[in-house]
Amino acid sequence: MFETEFARTEYIASDNAVLHVWKKEAHLEDYRAPVTASLDLLRDHPGSIFIVDARNGFEDVKEDVEWGFDFFLPELKKTGCKIWGFILPEVSHIEGEIDLWTKEIEKNFRVIRAVSYEEILSQSQGDAELWDLYDRDGNRTGEVFRRGFGNFRDIPEGRYHLGVDILVRHIDGTYLLTRRSEDKDVYPGYWEASAGGSAVSGEEPLEAAERELAEETGLTADRMELVGVLFKDSSRAMFYTYVAYVSCDKDSVKLQEGETTAYKWVDREAYLRHMDSDEAIASQRARYSSYIDRIRKE
Repeated sequence: MFETEFARTEYIASDNAVLHVWKKEAHLEDYRAPVTASLDLLRDHPGSIFIVDARNGFEDVKEDVEWGFDFFLPELKKTGCKIWGFILPEVSHIEGEIDLWTKEIEKNFRVIRAVSYEEILSQSQGDAELWDLYDRDGNRTGEVFRRGFGNFRDIPEGRYHLGVDILVRHIDGTYLLTRRSEDKDVYPGYWEASAGGSAVSGEEPLEAAERELAEETGLTADRMELVGVLFKDSSRAMFYTYVAYVSCDKDSVKLQEGETTAYKWVDREAYLRHMDSDEAIASQRARYSSYIDRIRKE
């Protein structure tokens, strides 16, 4: 937490939100110091919602506006923040300043204006992906985690979210490789021999695998084979690993915007070379190790 006579800023882990409360109007360094403190929290917790309580003041000094537009907003965009909330009364004496900021903020962020912190959270829920949390035995704990960009690191120790990997094998023996989007928070731009992602709250592993396969490739499996379950403490994840057997037209693969940017089919030998190379994602190699050992013998 950072606090001065002008402002207070804190990260609220349960909501994945950085709350910045103005106590009174501030200018120049009195304004920039707490704003910079909020920026530091947003950098430490990528993908957080940024909520500004402006009921007791904001700023209207030209130099501060220029600093905000030229420095703060570009740096904020780098944190993965997608939502900026303003807490304001229904009628505010600073409508002019807020409108000025809103027009600039909306170029890169969704802006929510509401009369309370809780209302902003409620309106933002449609943009959030919720994960059920599990214990080390694979049992749901009843806890739900609100996903943000890169914030899986904030999942409590001893808790895991459910992830699924799906290796696609065609009936002709070839395997599907897809290229990850450059916008992904882990392994951007890597070729991977897997579709997949995180299960949303309420999903079972097979349901999540079928959904992720359809979303990321447009394909439907003739059969799904579970080939492994693995816990990874560093990413707070429990992975269910599947092989999807398909008989589709190989040109029918559909790429998912924001997830994948290219695809190719490779034979067994090329697949094994990829998995043995430094270009493979090491964690996927580990999750498919038993299956890889099996097909080496085919």
